[in-house]
Amino acid sequence: MTFQSPYYEQVLGYWKSLCTNNQIPTASMFDPIAVSASMQNITLWEMDENDTIRCRLAGTAVVERMSIDITGVELSEIMGPKARHVLVADFRTMLSHPCGVWYALINRHPTGKIVVVDSLILPLNAEPGKLPKFVMMHGQREILGYEIDEAKLELGRDFHEHAYIDLGWKIPPIQNETSA
Repeated sequence: MTFQSPYYEQVLGYWKSLCTNNQIPTASMFDPIAVSASMQNITLWEMDENDTIRCRLAGTAVVERMSIDITGVELSEIMGPKARHVLVADFRTMLSHPCGVWYALINRHPTGKIVVVDSLILPLNAEPGKLPKFVMMHGQREILGYEIDEAKLELGRDFHEHAYIDLGWKIPPIQNETSA
């Protein structure tokens, strides 16, 4: 897979460097400062045992592009049910079979702007007594237009592209339309 931004490769390379003993890194191992050039485009998510996914950190460029800070927000509040279902299934897959996921999503920002956003998702193992986390690297690909009827954030309005990424443990047996 070829990413459109060098930041994706920076985050992916750093994540891979943290893998030890054939294990994916934990959240405490992943230091966003180590990928400081990418930090502004990173979000960090956490999933609990009820499949509730909450944003724990939103980079400054993400906040600026969307015109809203989603830190602390539950995914179901800002994402449609179809997209949320796919994301929960992919998060579960990443935890059971170490892999990454890449999406090109169509999002609507509160300003009414409709955009295609590339998102790379990498799992972070849960530490004892803590929840698993997922680091996501985002980049806006293109602006599709504007809707001025109702200004609200809607992530994952539609999937433009969706692929699993082999991180060294092969692609999981679940097949998507594309895999990298």
